[in-house]
Amino acid sequence: MLSLLLLISMFKLSDIPKDIKKHAEECIKNNKTIITRFPPEPSGHLHIGHVKAICVNNGLAKLFNGKINLRFDDTNPLNEKMEYETSIIS
Repeated sequence: MLSLLLLISMFKLSDIPKDIKKHAEECIKNNKTIITRFPPEPSGHLHIGHVKAICVNNGLAKLFNGKINLRFDDTNPLNEKMEYETSIIS
């Protein structure tokens, strides 16, 4: 988990794709809040493949003084377990 936090903290404005950055800057000009989300499905533990999504969404919200929502997808309720939800939140 520490390495994930380190990766998130290293996120820079230059890491954001130009079209997303342009859209975010336009929203800021129009007094809109940047709100991103990370929607994990609690049917397994997070893995390295989730890192980019977390970094982009959290980093974008952080850089533009926005918010990030952690929203669990429940599209596969038979495979979801409280163990996975707990590991994602902590």
